[in-house]
Amino acid sequence: MNKVLQIEDMHGKLCVLGDDIQGAFLSYYQDLLGTHTATDPSIFSIPKSKSPGTDGFNSQFYRDAWDIVGEEVCAAIADFFSTGKLLNQINSTVITLIPKVDRPTSVKHFRPISCCNVIYKLISKILCTRLALILPDIISQNQGAFVKGRSILENILICQDLVRLYSRGMASPRCMFKLDLQKPYETIEWPFVAQMLEALNFPIRFRTMVMTCITTTSYSLNLNGASFGYFKGRRGLRQGDPISPLVFCICMEYLSRVLMYATDKWFFRYHPLCKSLKLTHLLFADDLLTFCKGETQSIMLLLRALATFSATSGLRVNATKSEVVFNGVTQCPDGIFEISGFTEAKRRGGGGLGIKEAGVWNVAMVGKLVNWIYTKADRLWVLWIDHVYMKGLDWDTYHPPQDSNWNWRNICKVRGLLSGGFHGNQWVADPKGYSISSGYQWLQGSHPFVPWYKDVWNDWNVPKQAFIAWLICRQALNTRVKLSQFGVVDTNNCVLCEGGLETLSHLFADCAYSQQILAGLENWLQKKLLIRTGNCSKVQTQVVSLTRTIYWYTIWMERNQCRLELKLRCPAQVIRLIQQHVQSRVKQKLKEIVQSRDMQWLSSIDINV
Repeated sequence: MNKVLQIEDMHGKLCVLGDDIQGAFLSYYQDLLGTHTATDPSIFSIPKSKSPGTDGFNSQFYRDAWDIVGEEVCAAIADFFSTGKLLNQINSTVITLIPKVDRPTSVKHFRPISCCNVIYKLISKILCTRLALILPDIISQNQGAFVKGRSILENILICQDLVRLYSRGMASPRCMFKLDLQKPYETIEWPFVAQMLEALNFPIRFRTMVMTCITTTSYSLNLNGASFGYFKGRRGLRQGDPISPLVFCICMEYLSRVLMYATDKWFFRYHPLCKSLKLTHLLFADDLLTFCKGETQSIMLLLRALATFSATSGLRVNATKSEVVFNGVTQCPDGIFEISGFTEAKRRGGGGLGIKEAGVWNVAMVGKLVNWIYTKADRLWVLWIDHVYMKGLDWDTYHPPQDSNWNWRNICKVRGLLSGGFHGNQWVADPKGYSISSGYQWLQGSHPFVPWYKDVWNDWNVPKQAFIAWLICRQALNTRVKLSQFGVVDTNNCVLCEGGLETLSHLFADCAYSQQILAGLENWLQKKLLIRTGNCSKVQTQVVSLTRTIYWYTIWMERNQCRLELKLRCPAQVIRLIQQHVQSRVKQKLKEIVQSRDMQWLSSIDINV
């Protein structure tokens, strides 16, 4: 099923032969990982005040970490840590391509996962162990991911408070950028990594070992069960190398310090909630939020800082996936969208149709704190709670005093809501332990499976048509019979034929007008439209389901037009309209080679893929 039979190369050319497909992938990843872009070293300047010591480490660090390698490790590892040299064979990497979309059609639709060999991973893990000890002292608190002792949950909570007030119409002017970095691991420049390690005062021997691991890479590709190609790396960090996330954190620290420097100007205005903390951004691994007051000069300073970061690091902001959110701004500042290339984010209301219930999700998030107490996590906050409140009492039966902290009382309330999911100190709802998603699912309870779910909510259906289908499947469409129950209409008769009560079954199956359209579509498809059949392939089932959704939507639109405007197209016109919609959508979705029997059937209904 995962075999790639055809693919578009980086220039949009379709490749269908085996050698051409391999060449398309090889050319793409040679260009991505086997080349480098010149960066501007003149603007690289980082204050050294945050370095933990004169050489980057204190004596305790050396005592704790430098003797990790023992005499029993294999010769290759021992040789690396004594000489700093790494055999090319040890750092050869096979790239496995993981599809990022259901139906990949381009070489860009795959995520490259580097499969490093075991000896290299041992070396990388040892370096990670050393590096992890020092990162909390170097990396700004804006970064919550991959830094020991920090939780990305903190940034999420801050972000929720920031966006919460964006729904208020009378708020003071404010602006937020939601930024997406374009292939951040693959495009980061090696000289920039080396400069960062030096600027943060890492010892030269440690810098040499890290850069040796990064710069001696070579790649081959694994596709359709075979490996091919061989090229040397020229830039990028490998997804799959244990040290890559930590090195990436170090590189993103440059962005934090550039933003700190740029926003220290007297004419910069902070986001109204962030002024006292001088907070300008939050980092979620490779995702980024920046915020400021909603005025041109402050926004331009943020954009200049981002441009400086891009010119130095090689990382680029993906403008097509980045958005700007304004609030309290009567008119968007001039030129912002033209300069940045970003789009203005559309606000989304909340509730219904797969949107998480905010209240329940919030309880599940607080459940993370409850779980820490259950498992006696090695955290300062847990020690604080035991020292100040619980004093060794049993967590299951504990009741907070009335004069205790408001937050603590609410955490205890959440404990009561989640207590059924814990047995002893273990979260039994998920064998992997407590997570926010598992807590949310447990609080929501089980929901009965509905057989029509995939027919309605799939990427073939247009959302507005899927919404009508969803209402029909839930018996919630406002037909005349339904509206008459509330006294909204005076008659129950069908708008289309005036020959029966306007129920769902009559409107879409029994109405004389709808029956003509239904018969024409079934004759065209050579399949039943409203009855499931078991002799259809996956493609045929999908096309029939798509046609059914468009049929429902079109009949409902014809009904509304007839009721409101007294206009009604003849069945033949409606049949042709539905056919055109189906043909257009299928051609759009089916860009891959389908089975021969599907090709023959699609051709019979005038769809040439």
